Amino acid sequence: VFTMKQQMIKKLMAKDMESLVSMQDITEEDVVKFYEENKRVYFKPESCRVSSIVLNSRERADRVVADLEKSFAAEPRKRRQLFTTAVEQYTTDAMGRAKRGDLGFFTKDGKDPDTLKMLETPPAKEVREAAFKLEKINSLSPVVSIGEKHHVLLLTNRRPEVSKTLDEVKRQIRNKLFRDEKDNA
Repeated sequence: VFTMKQQMIKKLMAKDMESLVSMQDITEEDVVKFYEENKRVYFKPESCRVSSIVLNSRERADRVVADLEKSFAAEPRKRRQLFTTAVEQYTTDAMGRAKRGDLGFFTKDGKDPDTLKMLETPPAKEVREAAFKLEKINSLSPVVSIGEKHHVLLLTNRRPEVSKTLDEVKRQIRNKLFRDEKDNA
């Protein structure tokens, strides 16, 4: 609750601010420059996030998939919880166990979708391909074999591609730059 004095001060400050900064101070060049410098915000490739169980035996991996499918059918709302329990029980990958199977977000080419830089340890190409074939969140992949390692994947999240043109975001950028100028003033 503002007192009368506080309301008057606020009005005077707003008037003062209007004389210091206006929307016309933000030029088309400023908007274009901001857009070019921040393109990674407006262009992001499709990405997905999966959890993985890594096993050393194909037969064991097939059994784990069958058991998970049975468990999923019995308790469809607990898919993620059931998968995490299976990671703790079966995975032979110590790092995977520590992260509860989570491989994080990645693009089709193994990059971090937010920085577009190659991940330090991107998932294997076969794992990425299998992950992007999964369509529904919490769906289970068939066994993905890579040499002696056999992966079972659960899709935990998917982000669509983001591709926004300058015209689509011009007003948003202009407003942001205006707010920044006001804050600076």
